[in-house]
Amino acid sequence: AHADTGELRESYERAVHAAEGWLARGRTLESARAFSLIMTLALQTGQHREAIETGTRLHARLVRRDRAAAAIVRARLGALRLYSGDPESARRDLDAALRLLPPRLAIERAEAEVHRATVEFTAGRWTLYLTRTRRALDSYRRAGYWARGYALLVNMAEAYIYMGDEPVA
Repeated sequence: AHADTGELRESYERAVHAAEGWLARGRTLESARAFSLIMTLALQTGQHREAIETGTRLHARLVRRDRAAAAIVRARLGALRLYSGDPESARRDLDAALRLLPPRLAIERAEAEVHRATVEFTAGRWTLYLTRTRRALDSYRRAGYWARGYALLVNMAEAYIYMGDEPVA
């Protein structure tokens, strides 16, 4: 609600409080998902460094308790590092997250796959980008995430255009 009214700082602080509160109650997946909101707010405000520090601390606490929750946070850290201009660290984080995210967390895997694909996109590796996004697109379709799938299709079309394959786009 606060993010909608432009009070992003307060929203950020509340999200951090929520992540800590969920973790204190032993609700590791909820804590990791609260960090997803922290990541979104950081991307909106440009406060990447603070969110990376928060996520790094949360990841260290989660890794001992719940590998899947830790992998969600690691994937979000990868996205933050990508948008902070550190694609190599992003690649490491996202690859590690994808190795650990279980199939039951299909949407989290798909989101991590899209961010990992974006690393390839920013480097101009269109074929690798398309391979990774196809996997994510399949997950979105199965889960009924039509809007997310549509947005991904638009981005995939851009890659085909960059490759000179406009008829496929």
